[in-house]
Amino acid sequence: MSICTSREKVILNKSLMWVAIKWFQSGLRRFLLTFWYANIAFIFKKTPVAEVYLSLSDPYSFMLVQVLPLLASRFKIEFKLFLVYGNLEDTASDLSLWNKWSFKDANYIAAQYDLLPVNNIPNQQSLLTGQEMWQFKGKNLEDAIKIFKCTWYDEFSEHFRPSIPAINNQIKNQQRQVDKGHYLPATIFFYGEWYWGLDRLSHLEGRLIKLGKGCVDNELYFIKNRLNFDANVADSFVANSSFKNNLEQSKECIKNSDKTGIDVFVSLRSPYSYLGFIQAQQLSQYYQIPLNIKPVLPMLMRGLAIPKYKQRHIFIDALREAKSKNIPLNTFSDPLGRGVVNCYKLFAYAKQRDLAVAYMKSIFEAVYIYGIDLAVTSNLEILCRQVGFDYQDALIYNEEHDWQDWADENQQSLAEMEFWGVPCFRFEESTCWGQDRLWLIEQAVLMKGKT
Repeated sequence: MSICTSREKVILNKSLMWVAIKWFQSGLRRFLLTFWYANIAFIFKKTPVAEVYLSLSDPYSFMLVQVLPLLASRFKIEFKLFLVYGNLEDTASDLSLWNKWSFKDANYIAAQYDLLPVNNIPNQQSLLTGQEMWQFKGKNLEDAIKIFKCTWYDEFSEHFRPSIPAINNQIKNQQRQVDKGHYLPATIFFYGEWYWGLDRLSHLEGRLIKLGKGCVDNELYFIKNRLNFDANVADSFVANSSFKNNLEQSKECIKNSDKTGIDVFVSLRSPYSYLGFIQAQQLSQYYQIPLNIKPVLPMLMRGLAIPKYKQRHIFIDALREAKSKNIPLNTFSDPLGRGVVNCYKLFAYAKQRDLAVAYMKSIFEAVYIYGIDLAVTSNLEILCRQVGFDYQDALIYNEEHDWQDWADENQQSLAEMEFWGVPCFRFEESTCWGQDRLWLIEQAVLMKGKT
C-alpha cells in the first residue's frame, strides 16, 4: 500500500480544486443542467418552474416577494413558493448581527426599487398567524404578498396559534432547500442554480433571456447594486450626458477635498473579499482617495465552522459574480493556516513601505488567479521582490509589530461596527457589509464631493 506524502496531498488537493473550479465555470455544466431540467418540463408539457424559498421573518424575503409578479409578467416562468423558518443557525457566525444588518439593508433595497419598506420586526403573534395563513393562502404570488404585508405591518384582523402542520411544513421545506444546496431564505432555485435576493436577479434575468423565455423585453432590471463609475455598467445608468458630467464634477471636488480613506476589511480565504478588494481598489483609483487595507483571520481560524454546502455555494456564486464584473478568478489555492500566517507576518512591513495595496493585490492574485501555495517560503520571497520589498526585512519588522496584534484590532473594529464577517467597508460614518453594497460607499464619497 502506498502512502501519500504531505506534499503529494497538497498537489492532489490543488489538482482536484482546479478541476472543480473549471467544472463550475464551464458552459458544459450549465448546458447539462439546462438540458436536464428543460427536458423534464418538455416531457410533462409544463412551464419552467422556479422554486422560491421565503421566510416571513426575513426582510429580504419581503423584498423578493414584491418583485416576483414583475418577473412573472416578463418571463415565461412559474414560481412555486416554499415557506421556511429563516436562517439556519450553523450558517452564520452571529445571527443577531446578521438580522440587525439585514433589516437595515432591506430598506436600502426598498429605496432602490421603490418597494414597501420594513418598519419594525414582525411581532410573534403576527408571525405565527402569517405562518398559519400560509397553509391555506400562500400558494400564489398575490396572496403571498398580502400575507407578508399583514405580517410585517401587523394588519391581521384575527390571530391564530401555531399548529403542527404549519411547523412541519416549514421544517420539510427547509430540509428540501438544504438538500438542493442552499441555506438562506429569499432564494430562487432554477434549473440547478441558486439566486439570492434582488442582488442576484440579474443573473436569473440573463439566463432566462438566453433561454428565450422573455415575453416583454430583454432588459436587465435588477442591476442597481453596481458602481456608477464602472465602465461596464448598463447603458441606462450612463446614457445621460448630464449624469456623466455630474460624476466628473464630483470626482474633481473629491480630489480637492480632505482625502479620507476607504477602509476595507478582508480575509484571504474569502472569495467575496477578493471581489470586494478589487472593486474597492478601482473605486479608490477612480476618485483618487486612499485605500486602507484591514485584514482579519478567516472564520475557520477563529474556531467558527462553515457547512460544506455553504462553502460550495459561496464559491460557485463568487465565480459567477467575478465573471459578470470581469474580475479574473481562475483557481483557489487555499491559504488556510500556514499560508495566512505567512502573508500576515509581512503585511505590516508592506504597509509601512506604502505598499499595502500592492501587496494585498499580489497575494489575492496568488490565491485566486495563479494558484500559488502561500505556505511555501520561497513563493513568498518571490512575491515580496515583485512587490518591491525584502522578505527578511519584513520578518524582522514583524518581530516588533506582531501581526496578531493588528489582526485582533481589526476584528475588534468589525465588532464595533456591528459586523460579523467580511468583506466590510467604511468611509467616514458610512459602513456596509458585502461587495454588493460598495455602491453605498461610492454614494458617501460622492456626497463628500458635493459638500
